[in-house]
Amino acid sequence: MSAPASDGPVVNPVTQKAVEDALALVEASGRLDEQASWHGSKQLEARPGEGDPRERGTPVNWQGMLDDDFDDTFDALCDFLVWAVPRWNFTTEQFPYKCWWQHPDILEEMTAWWGLWQAYIRNPNANIADPSAFHERTDTLKHRLSDTYRGRCRHKHEPAPPPPDVAIPDLVDPGSSGKEP
Repeated sequence: MSAPASDGPVVNPVTQKAVEDALALVEASGRLDEQASWHGSKQLEARPGEGDPRERGTPVNWQGMLDDDFDDTFDALCDFLVWAVPRWNFTTEQFPYKCWWQHPDILEEMTAWWGLWQAYIRNPNANIADPSAFHERTDTLKHRLSDTYRGRCRHKHEPAPPPPDVAIPDLVDPGSSGKEP
């Protein structure tokens, strides 16, 4: 007569004991926290400026934002950058660590990158290929920043020279003589 079928997989007790001992050793040494420092248990919690990760995000328009929304959104962006910039190893040639908010171009670039994070990584409804696209775009961002920013504030903030004024054309109808009838 055969043994009754079990509902779960058959586990070798010696292997099970070895796995439990290894996990206990790692936990006791505190290495589990060190090894899993990338893991955040609050990853799906809503933060100011981000909203519920299960809902579609919206673009950030710094210029048209109300003061209260600006404060919450800017704080959330800062939280993201404090965590993400070192994680993706931005160098001082690519990112002005000490004065990034004083560079409107960098602020806009990092805001867009943060939006990609929310859409491609943080969003549990994202497509399985989205994380790969996020990493490719992060690499492109790092190259673009190194070409445009060029580490000009590595030691102290150096404002960019003011850009020239944009010319406004005289919009006179080219078919007319410019005189009224």
